[in-house]
Amino acid sequence: MKKAVSFLLVLMLALNSVISVCAAKEPPVSETETVLSPIENSENFSMEYMAGPYYQTLKDTIILNDYRADILAIAVSQIGYHEGDKEDELDGCYIGNKDYSEYGRYLGSNGTAWCSEFASWCARMANVPTSILNNSYGASVEVFGAPFYHWSQTVYAGGDFIPHPGDIVLFAWTGKVHTDKYLSHTAIVYNVSVNDNEITLTVVDGNSGNCVRMHDYKVNVADGNTGNGHVVYFIAPDYEQINH
Repeated sequence: MKKAVSFLLVLMLALNSVISVCAAKEPPVSETETVLSPIENSENFSMEYMAGPYYQTLKDTIILNDYRADILAIAVSQIGYHEGDKEDELDGCYIGNKDYSEYGRYLGSNGTAWCSEFASWCARMANVPTSILNNSYGASVEVFGAPFYHWSQTVYAGGDFIPHPGDIVLFAWTGKVHTDKYLSHTAIVYNVSVNDNEITLTVVDGNSGNCVRMHDYKVNVADGNTGNGHVVYFIAPDYEQINH
């Protein structure tokens, strides 16, 4: 009887040991969860957009986990995208003029001017937290919620702020009051070069001629005049705020 009890005790101890080893080898639940990047998560996109060429160029974009570089890479991947005239014309190939775009759809504002939505979408696809650069439906320094500088504060006009690629630039077109409420256009800074009293500001912007474009603005050093309006603000997100 004692031998039987002893054998049963040894068997139970051995079984507990096996269970403990197996449990130790099983990773915590958090380690098995897969967190998709915004680009990998198909729920972020319409079926029409995913069927078009600009979704493929987006997926082909190399993400460096550098917010400033990544927001530019995302923006460049969309150059050539053209707006459509209705909800099912979002692949970027329709030649419409009714302000329907994948970027407006993502922000829930389709059918309205989408330059700010494009900049916001690029930030989200680059995984930039909204604490660094918020979504905005218009050219608003308050809504974007990041540090900003008036043209007069730039080094070109006697200040000390230097715009960098990946910053956001806000314009007011001719005839518009130069206040936050009345700013006209949002673009992403690609490059800035200086030649005497003229600045060449290269941007990537949405809703520029109804599409996504890269193009230059010639900007007067003294007042930010572009010929058909003014550069009013640069938004300079603190992309280095979070190490990722």
